[in-house]
Amino acid sequence: MYLTPAHNHRYRWHCADYDLMCNYLSTIDWSNVICYNPEVSQLWETFSAILSMAVNTAVPIAVNNRNRQNTTNACYSRMVRNCVKLCYFKTKVLERTCREAVGFVVATEV
Repeated sequence: MYLTPAHNHRYRWHCADYDLMCNYLSTIDWSNVICYNPEVSQLWETFSAILSMAVNTAVPIAVNNRNRQNTTNACYSRMVRNCVKLCYFKTKVLERTCREAVGFVVATEV
């Protein structure tokens, strides 16, 4: 999509010049945009390009300093993190239960 910066960039929306963006979008002749793009796909592409131009003009982009290639710093969703924690917890409980059971069996046989 047009509003997605490169993987190592991010938009700084809090520093955006919204007045500039508003002025740019108000200069567009929207009736001509609709008239010359009768198909929905054409209209969407044109609208996306116009909006992308407005955003790229008015919103500064920052470069991420972190190396996102490193898998240890990967960002996972909350659901994935919770699943990993749950699996880790269940593994530890199962490990402890097995260890106690084996210890019980060894103690009773000796």
